[in-house]
Amino acid sequence: MFSSLSFSSWLFIAGILLLVVAIVLVFYFQNQHLKNTQHQLAELKEQFALIKTITVSQGKKLLKVSSTVKAIDFKKDLQQQEPVMNKSYQQAAKMLSMGADPEEIMDCCDLTRGEIQLISQLNFSARDNQPYH
Repeated sequence: MFSSLSFSSWLFIAGILLLVVAIVLVFYFQNQHLKNTQHQLAELKEQFALIKTITVSQGKKLLKVSSTVKAIDFKKDLQQQEPVMNKSYQQAAKMLSMGADPEEIMDCCDLTRGEIQLISQLNFSARDNQPYH
C-alpha cells in the first residue's frame, strides 16, 4: 500500500508530520512558559503579601512614634509654660497678701476672677493650718 504512493505524496505526508510535530513542540514550550509565568506570579503574590504586612506593621509603629512625639512635645510645651504660670500665680498670691484689688491682679497677672478667688482661698486655708507662734 505504501509502495504505491508517489514521491510527492510521501513529501506531503512528511510535511504534515513535521507540521504536527512543530505544533506539538510549540504547545509544549508555551505550556512550559505558562507554568513558569504562573510560578513567578505566585512568588510575586507571596512577596507582595509580605511587603504589605511589613508596611502595615511599620505604619502602626510610625503612628505610635508620632503619638509619642506629640505627647512629648505637649509635655515640653507645658513645662515651658509652667514657670510662667507659676510665676503669675505666685505674683497674684503675693499681691493678694498685700491687699491688692482683685481687678488689678486680674489685669496684671492675666488671670480670671475664679483663679484669683481660688488663690485667695488656698492662701487663707494655708494660713489657718499653720501653727501659732
